[in-house]
Amino acid sequence: MAPSPGIHIISLAPGISKFKGQSRISKRGRKRLRKALYLAVRPMVAHNQTFKALHHYYTTRPNRPLKKQQSLIALCCKLLRVLFAIGKKQCPFDGNKLLRGLMTPEEVLSKWKPHVKRGVGIKRATRLVETATKSVGISIGMKFAQLEMTSLLEQYDLYREQLEGLDFQLENLVEEIPGAKEMMCIPEMKNIVGNLDKKVEEYDKQIEASEVGSERKQLRSERKAPKQSCKQFQDFIVRKQKYQKDMEIFEDRNSYSKTDTDATFMRMKDD
Repeated sequence: MAPSPGIHIISLAPGISKFKGQSRISKRGRKRLRKALYLAVRPMVAHNQTFKALHHYYTTRPNRPLKKQQSLIALCCKLLRVLFAIGKKQCPFDGNKLLRGLMTPEEVLSKWKPHVKRGVGIKRATRLVETATKSVGISIGMKFAQLEMTSLLEQYDLYREQLEGLDFQLENLVEEIPGAKEMMCIPEMKNIVGNLDKKVEEYDKQIEASEVGSERKQLRSERKAPKQSCKQFQDFIVRKQKYQKDMEIFEDRNSYSKTDTDATFMRMKDD
């Protein structure tokens, strides 16, 4: 509707005029309608409480306040939309709908204080109003959240497929390594843990014997890799033992639910 009277905002390209980089109304459209809206808004700003409050808010808001003339143009657009809605829906004018969400920090503070006993001040109320003006709203925010969640789920499925392919490739590569199966048995892993423990103890002795700070720091950084590998192999041994025990219990059953050794009651099926 704003393009019809030519009160919509356009940006001036650099080099066109002396006002390069600025913005103004287009003035393309019905100039009589544009003049009528402007002449109607001027007294409304002075006498109508709704448009007076809107004008005060536009010119004093903390985030990008408008100049007085800019505010009048914005109110012309607002008035045009209000007239279109009244004519289309055949409803009375309700100024509260226009003022919804345009509370000042002082109004927020006055309604906030009766419900909150402490920690409430003008600074927090101002931050709340600034955050509300930058908010996109619940409905739009929910749509963006759904789109983002859909995108994240698609990325997760893609990464999971890539990881499954990498796992399959790693299994094939490990099978091609000579002696890999023997290395993965528990006795061999215990030997690896013992060798790593000896290496860590050697580093500990060298660190205690050294008196130079830089040398001790270098030795501690070198000790880090075998120490972490030792912990990982110890964890592998525990999980390998549990896996072997579970497989012995499972045997050739088709369900693991029938292998509870601590069960005190079992109902027998009558044939």
